Amino acid sequence: MAARLSRQCAFACTVLLVSYGDPRNAGASYGSNQTLISLVGSLEALGLDVEDEVLSLLSWLIPRLPEHEAGEIPFFGLAMLWFALGRPNQWNDAALLGLCEWIMVTEEAAKRRKSIGLGATGSWLVSGTGYDTHVDRWQKLGRRLVDRLDMRHGPDVREAVQLIGAMLA
Repeated sequence: MAARLSRQCAFACTVLLVSYGDPRNAGASYGSNQTLISLVGSLEALGLDVEDEVLSLLSWLIPRLPEHEAGEIPFFGLAMLWFALGRPNQWNDAALLGLCEWIMVTEEAAKRRKSIGLGATGSWLVSGTGYDTHVDRWQKLGRRLVDRLDMRHGPDVREAVQLIGAMLA
């Protein structure tokens, strides 16, 4: 029963995320990080080897997110990091470091954007979004990022991942 519910949740979350990338639905997406963390949790519960597919989906979706979802973009980077760390042979250290840097830069931009309009509150990553009902799930993911590191990851990648995890947790 749990596997069935996880499959249904993963399917529904995937459909929602794909719909967020359709320009005809630009006004219909709000707080997409909440859908994204539900997808991550469902896929993890199922134990499927779908990292490449999820990375493709996220790479496709990020540039298509509507402007009002700009505060959500760092969450998508964090999810990409989660899945990329599960593919140590396919993501070299330079690519992982670039992704970590991109997450930090987009988080800062989201925080600045929000502080101009509404006043940024909350901890790292969450301060750039108004949709923080699943912050505990993102913090849990942050605490577990280091568990995704592999012996092949160099010290710079380890340090960057540990920093992101600590800032989120």
